[in-house]
Amino acid sequence: MERLRQERRRRERADARLRGGPHRHAGHDAEAPPYEEVSEEEAAGDEPVEIAYTILDVLGDHPEAVEADLIRYYGYAHGPGGPLAAFWRGEMTLRLLRVLVEHLPPDSATARAQAGHHWTHRDYAAADTVDLLGLLVTQFANAHRDPKTPAAPMPEPGWRPGDPSPDEVEAAKHEKQTQARAAYDRITSQVLPERG
Repeated sequence: MERLRQERRRRERADARLRGGPHRHAGHDAEAPPYEEVSEEEAAGDEPVEIAYTILDVLGDHPEAVEADLIRYYGYAHGPGGPLAAFWRGEMTLRLLRVLVEHLPPDSATARAQAGHHWTHRDYAAADTVDLLGLLVTQFANAHRDPKTPAAPMPEPGWRPGDPSPDEVEAAKHEKQTQARAAYDRITSQVLPERG
């Protein structure tokens, strides 16, 4: 039993150090126990304290988007300033804040910032539908064309986030042609020294 109390006390101290004050739960009306000043050795106890994540891990690379989404989706139910402010006031645990952030919907500002674009699953489905419809129309037209006319070429799929832009495709094509020409010149200079 004493071992459990020591472990609980060690975790509370580690949480207090992490948050800079006593640990309180949202909706807890009782006053939190007073914060004790402890030395590093005493706080560490017998074993080192392992903290799986920090507030910086929860907020990620786009903290403004996370804050906007927390207010948008969870509102001010956690008091003025929303869930993030409630965390800093000590009314919400880091774990609860992490759970709220991890379960933001796929169309949230955080998801868009992490993906680097604004496309949702619906946008991808619409683009796939347009591509398939283009293929079906082309194949239908080719199946019912006059045998003396050439077949229509299959349409190229539409652009999607992550695909190279037309300028990038053209630059890559030009670079590939330049490399091929340089390789050809190198080989001919080795085989036919009089041309080099």
